[in-house]
Amino acid sequence: MPAPALNLQRIFISDGHRFVGRHGLAPADHPIREVAAVECVAGLGLRGDRYFSQPTRHNGQVTLFSAEIFERLRAELALPAAQPSALRRNLLVAGAADLNALIGRVFSLQNITLRGLEECRPCHWMNDAIGPGAEAWLRGRGGLRCEVLTTGWLRAAPDAAAKVGQASCLPDGAPAAAPAAAVDIQPPSGGGFEGEARQSAIYSPAPSATAPPIAAAAPPAAPLTGALLLGGRSRRMGRDKALLPAAGEPLWRRQARVLHEAGAERVSVVLRRRQLPPPGLADASARVLRDRFPGAGPLAGLHAALSAEPPGALVMLLAVDLPRIDAAWFVWLLRFCQPGAGAAACAAGVPEPLAAIYPAEAAPLAAAALAAGDCSLRRLLPLLAGRGLLRLAEIPPGHREIFANCNTPADYAALFPETSPTT
Repeated sequence: MPAPALNLQRIFISDGHRFVGRHGLAPADHPIREVAAVECVAGLGLRGDRYFSQPTRHNGQVTLFSAEIFERLRAELALPAAQPSALRRNLLVAGAADLNALIGRVFSLQNITLRGLEECRPCHWMNDAIGPGAEAWLRGRGGLRCEVLTTGWLRAAPDAAAKVGQASCLPDGAPAAAPAAAVDIQPPSGGGFEGEARQSAIYSPAPSATAPPIAAAAPPAAPLTGALLLGGRSRRMGRDKALLPAAGEPLWRRQARVLHEAGAERVSVVLRRRQLPPPGLADASARVLRDRFPGAGPLAGLHAALSAEPPGALVMLLAVDLPRIDAAWFVWLLRFCQPGAGAAACAAGVPEPLAAIYPAEAAPLAAAALAAGDCSLRRLLPLLAGRGLLRLAEIPPGHREIFANCNTPADYAALFPETSPTT
């Protein structure tokens, strides 16, 4: 019998265990994150997930759960507010109510080959995370543990960007509320743009007295790509910042993964004209772009990235030396984008241009500024906003910490205390 055609609906990862080994204790503080895409590595699992660092051939490299079974669970247990994030399974798939039929079989999900290993059996925590009776109901249909056989990327359904805010970093079992017309943003915890979605489907909204409400638009239906700026000379760091270790991977690879997880269809790295690409770039399926205006800094990098895209495309721009920016930041910014208009954040009126989303239509204005000798990317943003090409969203001062820059060895030691660069 041929394997069923599975449709990947949603993707969830977490950097640590919330329930494993916590019998008799409160759950650990390791929230689930929903991402638009995730990198699969053969024999290891999903990069960024809690099981990725486990020994090779671990049977929990990736876990699947049936969307059909989840809908039955909500209906039969009268839990209409239950969210699939509470299951802490990685992939919610449609097209197969009985995933156990794939145990012992090799099958494909998009371009990734998996081997079904065993049922992902429910534990008693399900009664707390989902609702009374969930553990018993899920016996025999708790999901599927799989081994990852090939390397590549998985992407959620096209409307995943709109869904991400509904479950990203929610406490397990917490319902997502209905969308609201306007939101405020609370300061993040743990160094990332993370929080609990309490009032709308937009990422991390919560009442704040420090910022006015911001009207939020639905994510635009436009091509979405990522551009990673690697062209800096790292003089103050004393070594190439892109190659600094960041939680087990080079910083450039970590930043590229952020853009992929935020939904980028492809990621480009922008280099100086004669700059060598970082080692391993070919394996990351990234495109190389070159500055056309030597010595002009990040604005030249933005111009190169925008010039490579067709009209109507949006480009998520990220500097390699902003390691506290995560995928959820761009997912939140996408809520303010409109067709032909990107979004950037301001704190106390000062724009943050190096973790922002730009429309391809901004390329001529960037080129004009560069030709006139004005290399300030920050000065370009108000001009783009005045032309309707960019929406500037004010955020509370507490969010400035996620823009911590990694320019010097001292910066690096503060951001990554477990290691430090050697010169």
